[in-house]
Amino acid sequence: MALEKSNHALKATWILFLATVFWGFSFLGMKALGLTQKKILPEGSSWFFAALSLAVRFGFSALILAFWSLRTLRDVKRSELQQGAGLGLVGGIGLLLQMDGVNYTSASTAAFLTQCYCLFIPVVVAFRKKAWPGKTLLLSCAMVITGAAILSNVDWAQLHLGRGEVEVVAASIFFTAQILWLEDPKYSGNNATHVTLIMFAVNFLSILPVFFLVMPSWSAVAAVCNSIPVLALYAVLTFFCTLAAYTMMNYWQPHIDATRA
Repeated sequence: MALEKSNHALKATWILFLATVFWGFSFLGMKALGLTQKKILPEGSSWFFAALSLAVRFGFSALILAFWSLRTLRDVKRSELQQGAGLGLVGGIGLLLQMDGVNYTSASTAAFLTQCYCLFIPVVVAFRKKAWPGKTLLLSCAMVITGAAILSNVDWAQLHLGRGEVEVVAASIFFTAQILWLEDPKYSGNNATHVTLIMFAVNFLSILPVFFLVMPSWSAVAAVCNSIPVLALYAVLTFFCTLAAYTMMNYWQPHIDATRA
């Protein structure tokens, strides 16, 4: 029984690793998308580009999952609605901040600062348990941050807390809340597909007010979307970095603790 549980946790770890690979690519994808959109519509704001891309990503992801879950939607539980709504709200805010922030800093710096949740989560867990993190955990946190800094090729001389950096760190706080919300034991019996669908729907609905607030005009939306590179980036960010990554996360993360995740 213990061996089966260990193998299950190991499988969850590898699948979450794959989800992280998709998210890693999303930094490059978001940066490329922002630059491409800016060339098409120079007067467009970064908030407009971020809100539009998130509305596309979560809107289409929600439609795809709704079609996939058509036969079971009548069985959605109240706890699934609660969990999905919470994940969608904090995750949507986090991604909006992250996507706007990456326009004001390098993709590598954004990727590095996003890893702040690797420090925030152990702190929150330690506060909950009213106990200091163990030496192994502290060493692991130091290794993660060091590794992320090396792989991101962070230039410490140029690193400063400008608008982009502050927004990405703020986004990391919301991602911390998302991870901790997902592991709450009271949601252990939920259908992960239902939760992910509700999460995508709430993400989409929470982005809409921002989108309509910052949208210059529908002609601007049409101009930005009338581009093969933009549509290709939307497709990759939607199918791999949103639909696949979050479906894997929501199903497999509860099988291991938040700190390890």
